[in-house]
Amino acid sequence: MIIIGKSPNPKIKIDEQELETVNLFTSLGSIVHVNGGTEVNKARHAFGVLKLIWKSRTITLRTKIRLLNTNVKPALLNGSE
Repeated sequence: MIIIGKSPNPKIKIDEQELETVNLFTSLGSIVHVNGGTEVNKARHAFGVLKLIWKSRTITLRTKIRLLNTNVKPALLNGSE
């Protein structure tokens, strides 16, 4: 288990195992910082990978919306939990 914080050494133990203090970690596709900020990287990446599809005039709007709902939204929602 990991604890985020600036404490020099909190020495929190669970079942005789001391928890490690870190400045940031990745959880559900987002990077969580010690100050509480996050970066939603997976949703940004999923949206960027489909960049050519968003610009395409041969792919229907309905198909683009389906791709957004199946590829981008789950990554965004998962990263925001």
